[in-house]
Amino acid sequence: MDQITLPAWLNRLLAPNRLPWLVLAVLGGGLLIYWGGERLWSLAPFAIFLLCPLMHLFMHRDHKGGHGCGSHSQAQDKTDQTGEKSHG
Repeated sequence: MDQITLPAWLNRLLAPNRLPWLVLAVLGGGLLIYWGGERLWSLAPFAIFLLCPLMHLFMHRDHKGGHGCGSHSQAQDKTDQTGEKSHG
């Protein structure tokens, strides 16, 4: 019988040392939703502001240097021979 191969991220998530923490987090999240669901929904609009730093971390991870390393900033900093900024 063939063995099922899982993706690497799922293998890391289901590693024996992490599985108890995963089960605890799922059970804890379920209990929070069951007993405190109304209070959690009242805080939902603020989740956008709380998740904003995380979104920036994951979305800007591929820039390799953060803000200011793209072609936009390089085009702004181009100067010609006389020291004046070039247009274009």
